[in-house]
Amino acid sequence: MKSIWTSAIIATLTLSGCMSDEGAIAQDPVPVLTEDPGPITPPSSVKFAHYFDSNGRDYTYHVERDFAILEGSSVRLIMRNDCAAFSSDDENGTWAWANGGFVVEFPNRSFGFPRQDQPVPGGYGCQM
Repeated sequence: MKSIWTSAIIATLTLSGCMSDEGAIAQDPVPVLTEDPGPITPPSSVKFAHYFDSNGRDYTYHVERDFAILEGSSVRLIMRNDCAAFSSDDENGTWAWANGGFVVEFPNRSFGFPRQDQPVPGGYGCQM
């Protein structure tokens, strides 16, 4: 004699397609969605695959947890969410954003990115 719990489990497996007509558990059960997984969001704050500076140079974009890397043909810019910036030429600087884009500044040069949103996760505290 089957217990009430065994009968309930068999009924659940049968209804979900996990039990065959012969009473054996099927080898490849079809997954059953029991609750809504919610909205699916993209990783981090990926906004663009490429950025373009004010001179039209193309930069590829890579994001980590608290910084972003913009890599162009002649320079690599690393921007942290504490507003610090570094270049592949061992320069230290800062970066900031406003409604019109963002700028990366070093002592002897700067890179402007007009009409583009800032790329750094958590970087909205770096306002001009």
